[in-house]
Amino acid sequence: MLVWWRNRKRKWLWITGALLLALFVVAGLTGDPNRAKQQAAAAPPGTSAPAPTSTSEPSTVAVPADLVGKNAAEAKTILTGLGFTTLVYESVDGRNVLVPENWTVVAVEGATAAVARTTRIVLRVDKPQEITTIAPSPTTEVTVPTVAVAPPVTEPEVAAPADAYYKNCDEARSAGAAPIHRGEPGYRTALDRNKDGVACE
Repeated sequence: MLVWWRNRKRKWLWITGALLLALFVVAGLTGDPNRAKQQAAAAPPGTSAPAPTSTSEPSTVAVPADLVGKNAAEAKTILTGLGFTTLVYESVDGRNVLVPENWTVVAVEGATAAVARTTRIVLRVDKPQEITTIAPSPTTEVTVPTVAVAPPVTEPEVAAPADAYYKNCDEARSAGAAPIHRGEPGYRTALDRNKDGVACE
């Protein structure tokens, strides 16, 4: 019986030592709950304890206003750096934006003064028109030879003799005098059928 009692005492010592060791380990892991109070009490008067730093980023951020006019890839890099995750390109004429570096931002949709980082930002882009300039060709002087143009040849007017007499209009026409007006040599009322003052019309 004495042996049993001695063995029992030894087990109790082992159990008590194991429990104390476990308590020390747990206290070391959790820290002293009064330690912050003790540090605040030990700090000199007039100094405040440092505010706890927040590791979370603000939920809203302002979108830069100078994105319009930038190239689309540069605008996306700026917005990604600010933490925006949902960025979409849309061209103004419905074309696919394959190479963002060739497109220019003309509007930013979904951007207000302060928006959440998860807001869908639409970058409206347009491809600038390529302006091709044609260099002026050197001017060459072309000399055009001057051609002397002869004045038009007109048939000389046949002057009727002052005492002309034509038997009929055929004779007046063959002489080149027709038509004959009243007062001209060779005019007579017999050759003027309608009596309008012009014979051999």
